[in-house]
Amino acid sequence: MDFLQEDIDLYNNEYLYLNKGDQPLRILLLEDMRSDAELIKLQLRKLNTEYEVKHCSNKDSFFSEFEQFKPHIVLSDYNLPQFTGMDALKSVHDFNPYIPFIICTGSINEETAVACIKAGADDYVLKDSMGRLASAIDNALASKSNLVTKNKVVAELSASEENFRALAENAPDNIYKLDRDGIILYVSRSVDGVPQSNVLGKSILDFVNEHNVRKLRAAIEHTFDSKQPGTVEIEGNPNDPESQWYLCRLGPVMIDGEVDSIVFITGRITERVKAELETKHLNERLQDLTRHLENVRDEEKERIAIEIHDQLGQ
Repeated sequence: MDFLQEDIDLYNNEYLYLNKGDQPLRILLLEDMRSDAELIKLQLRKLNTEYEVKHCSNKDSFFSEFEQFKPHIVLSDYNLPQFTGMDALKSVHDFNPYIPFIICTGSINEETAVACIKAGADDYVLKDSMGRLASAIDNALASKSNLVTKNKVVAELSASEENFRALAENAPDNIYKLDRDGIILYVSRSVDGVPQSNVLGKSILDFVNEHNVRKLRAAIEHTFDSKQPGTVEIEGNPNDPESQWYLCRLGPVMIDGEVDSIVFITGRITERVKAELETKHLNERLQDLTRHLENVRDEEKERIAIEIHDQLGQ
């Protein structure tokens, strides 16, 4: 079958009959024996929904009806001249694997039944057990609906993860995902020259100055316990020839009301810390100079007082 992409997109929106209760269930039946086709149609009366059936008996009519009728589900005999049920199954599955397909056959051995299921058939119903056809159709539709919903969630999650990864890897600051013990579950780039693959599974505490380990561990535990974001300033790797300082932001990742992990974002603040230390040093020097001047002034006052006293005494 040769269909345009918009036809495939149409199927992606229309084959989920369980979500389209305002329209009849479209059933395409491939069966070369008219008596067997009538038997199947008789069993379809047991369906608890409105339906419409199109019957075809060969390859050409099957492809024609498939393109025009756009079925929600396909029922097919297994043994057909020149075009078997497996051929029809492959054509449908290649076009759209979410269209339910049920084999209806007079007899089938276990090996063939397994082959049909592996090829993508949702079920097979023996013609001498047609009483279960209606339930097989209901189950096949529900199964495909659940599969589509699941795959849609997976696709959305994958897209969300890709968006997050793109944002994280292009962010100016390094972004981590940590568990309660500080183990690195994700990192957006290398850490202190160590490749990402070698960082995963290690503790974030291994990359900070030993004097800051207790402070950082307390910040991580507080975020888990309080379920609230927080910040902490820490000194980086002590092996770095130039001491680096970081402002770390911690945010809880909530799942079912509990903190599953935390997002840990580090921003380098070395220049700010150096400026603060320099300012502190200058202030200390200024205070020392002020005290020195006060001492000199007091000593000068005392010297002048002594001289005046001596002169008056003379």
